[in-house]
Amino acid sequence: MSSSNASLWGRTDAITTSQDVERAREVALISVLAPVLFMASLVSAAVLLFGELGASDLFFMWLIGQCFLCASFFLLSLRERAELFGGTRQALTLIKRFSFVALGVAWGAVPGILALIEPMPSHLMFGAILSGSTMSAALLLQYMPRLGRIVLAVTLGGFVANTLFQPTVSATLVSMVMLAYFGGLAICTRIYFSRYNQRLQAVEAEVQRTREINSVLRDVGFATNTCFWSTDEDGVITEVSNDALLGETLTERVLGRDILTLFKYSPERDLFRARMARGSEIVALELEVEDAIEIDARYWKLSARPDFVDGVFTGFRGSATDITALRVCEQRAAFLTEYDSVTGLLNRNSFTAAVSAHLESEIRETYESALI
Repeated sequence: MSSSNASLWGRTDAITTSQDVERAREVALISVLAPVLFMASLVSAAVLLFGELGASDLFFMWLIGQCFLCASFFLLSLRERAELFGGTRQALTLIKRFSFVALGVAWGAVPGILALIEPMPSHLMFGAILSGSTMSAALLLQYMPRLGRIVLAVTLGGFVANTLFQPTVSATLVSMVMLAYFGGLAICTRIYFSRYNQRLQAVEAEVQRTREINSVLRDVGFATNTCFWSTDEDGVITEVSNDALLGETLTERVLGRDILTLFKYSPERDLFRARMARGSEIVALELEVEDAIEIDARYWKLSARPDFVDGVFTGFRGSATDITALRVCEQRAAFLTEYDSVTGLLNRNSFTAAVSAHLESEIRETYESALI
């Protein structure tokens, strides 16, 4: 299939190929960045608890940056998956949801705001740091469940320790609120990913089904010398399969051309035009190709049905079978019934029938006849 062919048959193959490549990149991204983010959270927590750097402005900026890094990482992981299908309309709708935006803001903006409100090394900043670990665990649970469960256990342990070792009751209560907040956020992320994966799997299944159907169509096309095509509502060709047949038949590519321009003028072509104008079904209509190459004439047999989406006519989908060899055989058989294959003269049966008709005609009664 040529590179200029933007048909569904070529597009699904490219989608499936890019899907495997992008999924491998996605797993590599998660497996590298998630543990790195988790280790950064542990280092930040250690600096905060056991070092004097925890009170510096540099550490404060690092903490805020880490919070927003969590949000960026979360958004990137979802958008990267949504682009597996090359921007098809169905896949793009998967990320345009309120939950997608809400979770991203919750992971990044809320911890950052907490750190801004309480700039001193305290339970709020400690919870903001651990939010990166929670998100890492939530992401890893989708791809590497065993490692994700370990990270989640360590994170929950850190939350519990942060709650138990607070010096005052009020600080303990706030830590418990933070524990509930980030724990609930991790659960929401898990649910969102599960639903997202279900929708994505539905899209993948549909693409795979389309790919299998198109593969069968290509096999049938090559076996029967047939190509499958579709047009828009104006009769312009938008999709086509089996370029091998087209390459042997036409001197120019067909995408973007009016399908009527492919055929020579004939009563059948007028009938084809009328049926397309009415949106009627087309069955076994034989037409002579306009831009035939290699031979003087080439014939196609077309069949098509109108395509409707929500009751609106969107064009035709059909097939075109090369019947040139059949036409040549029919013409040759018709010739041999009347003429001799060697001399090109009337054969015995045709000659006898011509003489008999002449002898029985009115001309015989008036004029003399002779064989030369």
